Amino acid sequence: AGAPAAGQRLRIVNGCADEALWIATRSAAAPLGDAPIRLAPREGHSFTTPDGLRGARYWPKARCDHLGHHCSVGEELGCDSTGGCSNPVDSRFEASFGLSGMDEVGVGLLDGWT
Repeated sequence: AGAPAAGQRLRIVNGCADEALWIATRSAAAPLGDAPIRLAPREGHSFTTPDGLRGARYWPKARCDHLGHHCSVGEELGCDSTGGCSNPVDSRFEASFGLSGMDEVGVGLLDGWT
């Protein structure tokens, strides 16, 4: 597959054979983009992960509308007036990249899993 481009340490692949997934993202330190990314069956996407990116979260969404919203799986539970949003009760991948020369990763199953 070759080496990833600079700043791309994370690749997510949709392992489903017959259903599209959407990948939602959020970061405490930097915007990752507002729109979820659609992955067709077996398709992958390499995410930009610059050094210093803290608290980046990625989670799958499924059975969504054409924009990746109003999903049956992985939909956010809502946001308040301060911009604080609740994550869905689903699996999520969380990472900080390039902090002190290291990447830190974790998979969240505390609130549930998909």
